[in-house]
Formats: sequence, structure tokens, C-alpha cells
Amino acid sequence: MAAQKTSPLVFSGECAQGVELNAPAGIEQSFTCWFKAEGVGKGDKPYDRIIQTPDWYLHTLAETDAVGSLTFGYPGSDGKIVGVGGLGTEDGISFGHWQHVAVTRGQDGFRVYLNGRLISGATPLARNLPKELKGGRACLANSSIGGNRPFKGQIAEVQFLPRVLTAEEIAKRIETTPDGRPLVRPKSARPTAADLLPVVDISQDAARQHVPVAEGIGRVDQDDFDRVLELLVLEAVVEDERVAS
Repeated sequence: MAAQKTSPLVFSGECAQGVELNAPAGIEQSFTCWFKAEGVGKGDKPYDRIIQTPDWYLHTLAETDAVGSLTFGYPGSDGKIVGVGGLGTEDGISFGHWQHVAVTRGQDGFRVYLNGRLISGATPLARNLPKELKGGRACLANSSIGGNRPFKGQIAEVQFLPRVLTAEEIAKRIETTPDGRPLVRPKSARPTAADLLPVVDISQDAARQHVPVAEGIGRVDQDDFDRVLELLVLEAVVEDERVAS
């Protein structure tokens, strides 16, 4: 069943905001929604939450005039956060445009999709994967009600499912945006340097060697690798939070 067509929820970016909803427990889970970032939230760091559940979180890495990328994280079976940054591309995530995100979790791990395209690597994210999801109260547009990771913009057609959506099912959900218009895609669908790199674990200290947790979707030359890895290291310096923060 597709997400119900309802009026978008509008968020001002204030810390007092947030909407609670229930995330299913178990081995399998899917989450989908549309989001339109319209600025940077008024939290203490530019990690504006799209959603945070007891088992994982997804946030934008926002700047003053653009959303540069997405970051996904989950507490591993050892209690430490497995965080992956640099998901998506600059021309695929921007202020003032509807974007569709989906997160699925199956027995083999997590997958993250942006506008119907898998952006979390060719293999599922499964490092220290817990046996199952706890489920429970999740928060939309903040880390918690009154938390310090508020989202500024609009979110629509939110849905949790107790199963894994296929890539084909996700693609059907993005035919039209919440305002009834076709999805505005990046000018080029050609993979960027970030797409070609392995997904990198940024959970560890930035001074340590980063651990690939999923393969990229192709090859990249050394100049592009060095340039994008430098951006990921810079993000790792500031991505020191825990899910409960």
C-alpha cells in the first residue's frame, strides 16, 4: 500500500518541533517519505533529522544555502554507532525541491535510496548489524520532541512498513511529487565520484583509517578519490554524535 496522500507537514526549524510515530519491530522494516529542505534548522549542529528511530537515523548535512548530502547511522550490535556519510550528491539534494528518501532493513542489512536510486552502496550496510529492530517511538523532523536536531522545511507521505520494499516498489512512489508535479532530477544521471567510492564508515575517529562498509558502483580515478575522501574526512571530524544526543 502506498503512503496516503495528505497535506505536507511544515516544520520551522525550531527545536520544540517534531512529530512522533511508531516504527515496527522485527527483522524487516521500510520507511519512505518526501522531504523539501527550506533552510537550516536551529539546532546546535547542521545535522537536521529527517527521521530518528530507536534503531537508526537519517539526517541532512546542511549548509547555509544548500543541503550537501545525507548521513545514515545505526547502533551496532556492540553498542557503537555505525555511521555512513556523503550519501547522495549535491545536485541531487538541494533546498526548495521535493526529494524522496527510502530506508529498508532486511536480514542482510540496511539500504538507503534517494529519488529511487540506491545511494548506500552496492551491498547492504551490515557492519555489526543487530539481529532485529527494537521498534517503538520514532521522531520525524527532529532527534526527539524538543531535541536539538530540528529540520526546516516540509515532509510528506510518511510511511513505515514491517517488510522490505523492493527497488521497483520504491520507484513507483516517486512518479509525482506531493504537489502533483514530476520529480525534478539532477541534470545528469551519470555517477559522481562519491557514487563510485565505497561507502565509508565514519564512526571512528577521523585520524584512523576509514573502513569501507559497502562497495561503490564503479571505478574512480585517484584524483577524484582523494578529493571526495577529503570531504568525507572533514565530515567525520564533526560527526561525533550518538543517536541519543
